[in-house]
Amino acid sequence: MPKRVPGSSSTSASTSASTSARGSGAGRKPGRAKARASTSTPPDAPNLCQGVPGDLLRTIINSIPALLGYVDQNLRYRYVNNAFARMLGHPREQIEGCPVAEVLTGVALENARPDMARALRGQACSHENLLTDPDTGQRRIYEVHYTPGHGADGCIQGYTFIGLDVTARKHSEEEVREQRALLQDIVDGMEAAIYFVDCQQNTVMDVNGVGERLLDLPRAEIVGRDVRELLCLHEDNRAGSPCLMLQDKVLHKELLLTRHDGQMVPVICSVLPVRMGGRPCLVKILFDISLRKALERRLAYAQKLESVGQLAAGIAHEINTPIQYVGSNLKFLEMSLKRGEELHTAHQALADAVRALPNPPPTLAEALAGVDATVARNKPDMLFAENRDALRDSTEGVERVASIVLAMKKFSHPDVEEKKLVNINDAVQNTVTIARNEWKYVADMVLDLSDDVPLVHCVPGDLNQVILNLIVNAAHAIGDVVCGTGAKGTITVRTRPTPDAVEIEVIDTGCGIPPENQSRIFDPFFTTKPVGKGTGQGLAITLAVVQKHGGSIDFQSEPGQGTRFVVRLPLEPQGTDESCRSVP
Repeated sequence: MPKRVPGSSSTSASTSASTSARGSGAGRKPGRAKARASTSTPPDAPNLCQGVPGDLLRTIINSIPALLGYVDQNLRYRYVNNAFARMLGHPREQIEGCPVAEVLTGVALENARPDMARALRGQACSHENLLTDPDTGQRRIYEVHYTPGHGADGCIQGYTFIGLDVTARKHSEEEVREQRALLQDIVDGMEAAIYFVDCQQNTVMDVNGVGERLLDLPRAEIVGRDVRELLCLHEDNRAGSPCLMLQDKVLHKELLLTRHDGQMVPVICSVLPVRMGGRPCLVKILFDISLRKALERRLAYAQKLESVGQLAAGIAHEINTPIQYVGSNLKFLEMSLKRGEELHTAHQALADAVRALPNPPPTLAEALAGVDATVARNKPDMLFAENRDALRDSTEGVERVASIVLAMKKFSHPDVEEKKLVNINDAVQNTVTIARNEWKYVADMVLDLSDDVPLVHCVPGDLNQVILNLIVNAAHAIGDVVCGTGAKGTITVRTRPTPDAVEIEVIDTGCGIPPENQSRIFDPFFTTKPVGKGTGQGLAITLAVVQKHGGSIDFQSEPGQGTRFVVRLPLEPQGTDESCRSVP
């Protein structure tokens, strides 16, 4: 090999002539005849590396792992380094002088064509290309840069190219993208609202999808806004409570978030100071705990109801014993009254017999006159009749109290939380008795209970609670209509069997449910009743109990006409005993 700086004008000319003489050679394997072209390098090389010996320059270029080469204006390789030759799988002597189209093929050639044309038009450009390593068979990604080459006359004579293996970098970038996507999935999956805040500007830099939903605003209306306007956090809900800036690290602090619409949302807040792009920033992480707070309130309310139920059951037990005394004494009085009437009848018969005597003794006549005066004064017939009525009423009252006490004991079941076979009709009758004070002033109760209803597996106390909630709701709906009129509505409770379930219908002639509220009646704490009258828990608990038993509840309502609820409980046990324990 000549020891001179490659790329002289004489070398370029001889190379051009040599390659012209060989012709295009398209589709042929590069041959040894092209080896003479290996003495030429890009014509700009002397200017770039002036003063560097040619053999040293070649040694340097051939030792570089990047793919290097020069292509003339006829799209023929005039020089390539060892790395390029190895990657293409041919000796350098077989590549130099060959057309590009004979060396690069397929997708690699098609990817390169646009930038090859741009480079020959004088534009520096680059693209990514895929080449297969002939030694390992692995596909490598190269970032290829093209630089136009100018001759002494300033005209473009070709272009130089350098291909950098960016496979590892691309794989790393792909891994980073996958890690970011995984992190984003985790963040979105754990339902955490995350806000990135610029500490210097106090503005929101970015927000995730959960953060958008928490504020009920699109990302475009959040990013760039003052964080104090969007994330106003308070320690309590007192009027005038200042917004907390939370510039320092905070972990799991319960606060109240005031949204742009004035709604206050309970959240758990964590604040992490970080640096992004060299700037101090804050990552504010908020968990919406509205549902948890609602469940806590529901649990507290359920515990209160449980305590009241246990107290009522205890009182019922205590009342039961004296009621039995009263009932027994009333029966004794009833029997005594009957004997008194028999005695009075015998006395009257005796008096009539004495009067029938033709000449009764004076003393007997005088005694008979005294008896007649006593009878006339005390009117025993009327007295006996009134006593009979009074005893009958008292007996009915005691029996009523006894039935209420028994119904309370059956209704509460404070010590029964497991599923058992329950008679639906008995449960309805007991609950109607317990709730009598709620409906007797505003409605007439109609019971249409089928005799063919089979026993159902359920928790007795939960079933009683469902029926009670529906009857009380029906009574309140009718009360809103008949209040102050003296009129009464009607509550109809009907039971009937189906092939695989038992249906309980509660129908009222009340005010009905407005259409705008019908989708929310089962929401916890939703109520249209005034403060102190409704908690919004009744139908929410009813739905939870029915679903826990594998059943369903539907309703139909017409404003001004009334509402019909239908509860369906399956005949076969649903779920495990653990899943069907008493619902608080």
